[in-house]
Amino acid sequence: MKKVFLLLLALCAIVGASAQNANRKGFFIEAAVGGSVGNPPLSGLSMDNGVLNGHYTGGTVVNFAFGPRFRTGSHTAFDFRIEAQANTARITQSLVLKAMPGMRITTGELFGNISMYISANIGFAIADSGCADFYYDFIPNDGTEATWDLFSSDPSFGAGYSLGLGLNITTHFYGGFVWDAQYMIHQTRDNLTWTNLHYGMAGLRLGYRF
Repeated sequence: MKKVFLLLLALCAIVGASAQNANRKGFFIEAAVGGSVGNPPLSGLSMDNGVLNGHYTGGTVVNFAFGPRFRTGSHTAFDFRIEAQANTARITQSLVLKAMPGMRITTGELFGNISMYISANIGFAIADSGCADFYYDFIPNDGTEATWDLFSSDPSFGAGYSLGLGLNITTHFYGGFVWDAQYMIHQTRDNLTWTNLHYGMAGLRLGYRF
């Protein structure tokens, strides 16, 4: 009986250690890919027989992040994310840069070396406001889409956030679902007017902690 009791204590210690190891101090890198959600800003303009048409950044979105992570408890950690997010077809016009502190909670070991995590970050975002001052004279009248360089117009600022749910496959490698978005102040949308826009991505994220 004593041996069984000692074995149970040892198993509990291993489970606790797994959760701590998955959250322990280290530098992380992450990559995510998914679909566009929300209302993205203007990314191009075209003229067709004198009619002005706006173009927007939908479709596939990629996200890259890195930063430090600090263990704050047996199952919790604090991290500080630096992110770059953009639509694959319109990287120059759709790039959003974000800096977001947040928390990460890890469960005990579920099976093998695997545990579950949930993460939440919120912080600051900056992006191109869109070319509201893009004069008609610069747009071809044959339907060709005209675009602009990164931050050729004034920058737009806002709040960024990220929500994640997934599995720690090992104490270093993890992956799961992510919702990563931003609420931007004064970007260009319909009719070349300034408005506040909420958009981002939903997809899959893979990460590695050194």
